[in-house]
Amino acid sequence: MAQHRWEHRAQLRADNWTLDFIARDVETQELVGVVDLSAENFAAAREVQTASWVLHRFQGQGYGTLIRQAVAEFSFSHLDAHSLRTCWIKTNRASARVSEKMGYRIYTEKKEEPAGPEKINRPVVSARLSAADYHPTDGLQLEVTGVGDQLLHMLS
Repeated sequence: MAQHRWEHRAQLRADNWTLDFIARDVETQELVGVVDLSAENFAAAREVQTASWVLHRFQGQGYGTLIRQAVAEFSFSHLDAHSLRTCWIKTNRASARVSEKMGYRIYTEKKEEPAGPEKINRPVVSARLSAADYHPTDGLQLEVTGVGDQLLHMLS
């Protein structure tokens, strides 16, 4: 896992980047999950690909929705993205439901695509959320730390 994260840092370029985020419980500060944001040619495309997972013991408690909302808020408000893309294994109803609640629109369903950490061929659904369709949840408080103006300038 650490090697994967350091690889993202080592390969960070203005035209092709991945940012790794962690999500912690507000009260306990316990790790809840992670999110990767990635983009190719972001300056022109203004689109970010998202991937996230929540630790098993925190699933079904609303953390996945909060994490995805925070990613959307960061991408649209701080990076000035025009859209977000995500995908999920077709049988993953929880991911499908979070995407649906947030306003993502399905644009393709593939019968077989390497998915998950094991890269096993599975049916995958891909969806997009436009900035115009995103409606932040009332009360969501997003705290961004460690992202300076120089990094934002490079990514944009």
